[in-house]
Amino acid sequence: MIDTKVKKRIDIQLLFLVYIIAAIGVLAIYSTTRLDPHRAHTMYPHIKQLLGLGIGTGAMIAIALFDFHFYERLLWPLYWFNLLQLLLTKIPRLAVKTLGGARWV
Repeated sequence: MIDTKVKKRIDIQLLFLVYIIAAIGVLAIYSTTRLDPHRAHTMYPHIKQLLGLGIGTGAMIAIALFDFHFYERLLWPLYWFNLLQLLLTKIPRLAVKTLGGARWV
């Protein structure tokens, strides 16, 4: 069962609102998707959205299980790593310019 400290850190009202907005998004995607019986082997966009919602929920629960002081120790290394990644887009041989945006991945 989930520890009581973790339960105190979860804002139920915010979680409820997030799932309401996600449900509206899934319904909007579903209503604009044409279901083709000949494409049964492919994953429909609304199913991908629900899959992403499930993965995000699992990640949220996993992150909530850790004490936030754990992330505080990683703050500066992650900051410098992200800054380095941004600077890599300025290196001409690594960055690819497409439609006005530099990409290096």
